[in-house]
Amino acid sequence: MINNEDLGIFFKKIISENLHLMEDLSSEIKNMYYLFICDSGRLRIMIEGVSFDLFKGDVCIYTPGRNVSLIDCSHDLSGLLLGSSDDRLQRTIYSVFNVEKLIYLRTNPTLHLAQDQLNTLSQFVKSAIEVFKDTVHSGHEYTKKLKDSLVNSVCYYILHLYGIFRNEAENKNDLYNRSSDILKRFLVLLFHNYTKERSVEFYSSQIGLSKRYFSTMIKSESGKTPKQWIVHVVVEEIKHYLSNPNMPIKEIAFHFNFTSQSFFGKFFKDSVGISPKKYRQNILKK
Repeated sequence: MINNEDLGIFFKKIISENLHLMEDLSSEIKNMYYLFICDSGRLRIMIEGVSFDLFKGDVCIYTPGRNVSLIDCSHDLSGLLLGSSDDRLQRTIYSVFNVEKLIYLRTNPTLHLAQDQLNTLSQFVKSAIEVFKDTVHSGHEYTKKLKDSLVNSVCYYILHLYGIFRNEAENKNDLYNRSSDILKRFLVLLFHNYTKERSVEFYSSQIGLSKRYFSTMIKSESGKTPKQWIVHVVVEEIKHYLSNPNMPIKEIAFHFNFTSQSFFGKFFKDSVGISPKKYRQNILKK
């Protein structure tokens, strides 16, 4: 395993004999982002009750908050696992994916690469790993930026491929049935109103549906309830603001339209497990 604590990422070589390395992460996986690249063999996983078979050239992106389990693998399985214990992969994904592509990524976590695409991705990954090895004891700021840019290159290239596959799929058939259209409209509304509206009733009324029907459609399409979506988006945005040490927590609470700083702190702690102040302290230590 190649680990880089200052960037909050790691690389793990996965083969059938050490598949337990992935299983050992089961207690942490719900709070992490992963990219798995299959070099050979087969790996079967299940995400939110849907099974996926990964073969040579297949890539899978796992985003936090989803139920995932390993089913089985072939004896010749070999692949690379890139993991992130902080929000860096999320920031990368959100920086290049709009709402529609985020929906596609969530419902289509895997894609198959052509040989030339796999070769290009392998070159990016190989370069990143070699630099990580060569600079493991370097504390220079430019070294950290170099490693950060290499990881971004891997992520951006994979997201570029997801964008291509998503566009090709959309040209072949209509991806958006009624439930997915409702989900898309909900997420668009949510990203425009999350700082001031956190009630399910607000979003269901904006779309013109009853709260019960709206909740059922969102849950069936995404695997998450509207309330879970609202909390997730609000919490992730609060984390972003907390990463800025110059912005007082009281000001952040006001920005997100909380009636008091104590209510803001309770909301965050109920969702994350620690107070906003403690979360900020942990971020600044990295």
